[in-house]
Formats: sequence, C-alpha cells, structure tokens
Amino acid sequence: MKKILMLLALILTLLLVTSALGWGAFNYFLVGDNPSLKDIDVTTTETSKYDNINVKTIERRENDNRSLLNVAYPVTENSKINQALEELSLDFIASFTETALSQEQAYQEYLTETGLVSNTIVTDYTQHFDVSFANEKYVSFVFYQYQSTGGTGLDNTFAMIFNRQTGAEIPIKDLFTDSSYLERLSKISREVLIARMLEKAETLDGSKQAIAEYIKNNKESITEGTKPLAENFNSLVISDDGILTIYFDKYQVAAGSEGILSVEIPLEQVADMLAPEVKEVFSIPKPKEKKPAPVAPRPQTIPDVSSAGQVNCDETKCVALTFDDGPSVYTGTLLNTLKEYNVPATFFVLGRSAKIQPDTISRIVAEGHELGNHTWDHKDLRTLGGSAIDAQLHQTDELLYSIVGIKPRYLRPPYGAFNDEVLKHVDRPIILWSVDPEDWKLPPHAELVRRMTSPQSGAIILAHDIHGPTVAAIPEVITELRKQGFTFVTVGDLLRKPLNAGQVYRHR
Repeated sequence: MKKILMLLALILTLLLVTSALGWGAFNYFLVGDNPSLKDIDVTTTETSKYDNINVKTIERRENDNRSLLNVAYPVTENSKINQALEELSLDFIASFTETALSQEQAYQEYLTETGLVSNTIVTDYTQHFDVSFANEKYVSFVFYQYQSTGGTGLDNTFAMIFNRQTGAEIPIKDLFTDSSYLERLSKISREVLIARMLEKAETLDGSKQAIAEYIKNNKESITEGTKPLAENFNSLVISDDGILTIYFDKYQVAAGSEGILSVEIPLEQVADMLAPEVKEVFSIPKPKEKKPAPVAPRPQTIPDVSSAGQVNCDETKCVALTFDDGPSVYTGTLLNTLKEYNVPATFFVLGRSAKIQPDTISRIVAEGHELGNHTWDHKDLRTLGGSAIDAQLHQTDELLYSIVGIKPRYLRPPYGAFNDEVLKHVDRPIILWSVDPEDWKLPPHAELVRRMTSPQSGAIILAHDIHGPTVAAIPEVITELRKQGFTFVTVGDLLRKPLNAGQVYRHR
C-alpha cells in the first residue's frame, strides 16, 4: 500500500509540473536535458509576411544525430492547396525515412565489423521554400530540396503555382501562349550561362590547354542542359517585382560544385509570349511604352547599429555572440532571451531566409542587434565566378536595405571559406570567429554550454539560430559568461577600430 501511495504521489507531481510547464517538462523528467539521449521530432507553425500563408516546420533528429531532417512548407487558406503541399512534403519525409533506415543499417554493420565509430554515414534532408508571388487570386512557391548521405549531396529546385480560389495547380506551360517559349528561354539562358562561364574562365589558374578544356566541357553541359525541352525548364518562378527566374538543378548545366544555378529575365523581355492573364496580373505594358524605373540611391555610408562606444573593450572583458544562417523558426525565441537578459548580438543572415521573415529582421534591428551579410543562399563562394559572388552579397544587401534601411557592415562567408578571388570581390571586412562550438553537430547540452563558455577576452563566438538546442542553451551560456566577468557587445563594438575591406578578423 505504501509503494502504491508513493507511485501515485510521483504521478501527481509529474502532472502538476506538466500542467505548469507543458509536455516538454514531462519529457525532461523522462530523458533529462541531454539531447543525445533522445530523438527529436518537433512540428511548429509560424506566420509569414504574406496574408493567410503560414510556415509549417517538421524537424527530426534520429540515430544519435546520424539522421537529420528539416522540412518547411506553406499552409494557406485553401485546403486543396494544403493537401498538395503536404503530400509533396510527406513524400520527401518518406524518402528520408527509407534512406535513414538503410544508412543506419549500413552504419551498424560497419560498427559490428570494425568496432570503429564513423561520422561519414549520415542522412541529411532539408526542404525550405519561398513565396515568389502572392495576391488574392494566385500564389507561387519555389521549393529547395537538399539530400545528402555524406557525399556532395543532391540539390533540387522547383516551382508550384496555384489558383487560390479553386486550389488548382497551374502548369508552367499555361503561363505562355504556346510552346514557342521553350526556344526563347533556351536561347536567353544559354547566352547568359556561357557568358558567366567565360568570365569565370578568365580568373582560373592553369595552362591554356586546361582552361580551353574547361570551356569546352562547360559549353557542352550548358548546351545540353538548356535544350528547348519542357523538362529543362520545369522550374520557372515569376516574382512580384516582375522578374522571371529560371532555376537549373545541380549538375544540369555545370559541375556539381556550382550547385543550383539561375537566370533572371525581366518579364518585359518575354512579354509577347506571356498569357494575357499573366500580363494583367503583373501590369506589363508593351515594350515601347515601358519607361526606365527610377533607381533608388544606395546608401553612401553604412549606418552604425552597434552601441556607439558605450563599452570600452580595451578596459572591459568583452565577448561577442554571433548567430549564422537565420532567421529561422527559432530566432523569435532567441530574441526573447536576448531581450530578457539585455544582451546585444550580431546576426549574420541569409537573404533567402530574410525574405520570408522580414518582420524578424526588423525586430533584430529595432532591439539593438547588429546585422551581418551571410550571402543569399549559403553557397561556398570559392566555387563561384566574380559576378556570382557579387550577386550573393549585393542581393542580400538590397533586400535588407529595403526592409530596415541598413546595408550590413560585415560579411561572414558560408563555412568561413574564402580565397584570393573571393577577397577581390568583398567590399567590407570579413568576420570569422575564435570560438566554434560546432553546434551544427548537435552535441549534448552540457557539452555545448561548455564549448561556448570558455573564451578569451575579445572572443567572437560562433553559433547558429537555426538549431533549437543552441537557442535553448543561450540562457545558460549568458549566465555562465557573466559569472566569469564578461560583458556582451556586438561585433562592431568589440572591434571598434577602423577595419579594412577584404581583411579577415577573428577576434579583438
């Protein structure tokens, strides 16, 4: 009887805690605060800047972090559209589940045979999306899917256009009057891609024969990948700024190291081929009536959003928290924490993510944090030609300037990777880091906190606000660093002295 009463008392205690703190607290009692002891399966829904379009995210972490899934897809007001988008995402998740199972079996066999722990057998699936156009009648989504099992990975990009009133998907061919659009898009994209390739060839080191071979091979890939076939032009996106973007999958028109490539065309350039309804939606006039749009002047000076010298890091033990790859579904929670603890930080954001979460960008600046440029879509800049490097930086600059009127003062290149060619095209200081907790590997909570709380004075700490466990660790990180006597500042306040464009900085 006494044991039964003790058991009932324990259950009652757990129910009271769960009622007060939610089911996450109940899970804590079961498995503790060590993320490596349990799999993660989280589904969240957040709003976007578009009316009646929300973002649903499914995150899974299985097999002791060897199987990683992050899928985001839109939820609209139309159930028929939602069914199509959910089916698309469930198919992607099913592929992940099948691949993860196969990879885990191979891993366990390898472990049994050799007794060696390997980090090479990993299943990593990611899907994210952007809204390229939305009004009361139509909505267009562009999806990006990445699949990797430890190698270079597969990238896939495709568009889906829907009638918001009927829920019907609109085929790409219906955007044009007839099939002649394939010939026109083939010619335009081929010319653009070859011009880019020749520009990159001019920057290559090597013998004339090697460069000639590079040009020959790439011309063949571009010619084949841009043939006027529907399957080569199955990912067309029309954005609300009147631009038609053609996406080419990885390996379609170039080597895999180039990733997904795109060609942007003003709609006016192909207006004669567009269906009448498309012209009406985008208010496209005849070419002869088109007047050049006024170009807004770019800022000549870069606004200073740091704390304007309120902390003298020559006399104070300073540290800078920096967060890469956002904004994400976790950034709002992180901002709440930083506000509660009165801690400034520097956010190196991706343009593609900022575009879908402009309100989060506005909040970052409004609450006294600093914005940095982390490129548009996280490509390794070393693999790009000069014009593509410029586009990665300036496209993100212009988007952020349109949202908050600020051009980022600093660049953090993806993976911290750069070479001489990259440095030629960087018009600002490059900020790296002196503390890397490798939070992307999702270490146990206590280990993550330990890695982030052992800096030297003047350190720049790298973290990622795309990872829930990282965001969850920040309160403890802040508390511990303050116990050690550190003062938190932005990168701008930490470095403070005049910085040189194209020069790399890792700490004060």
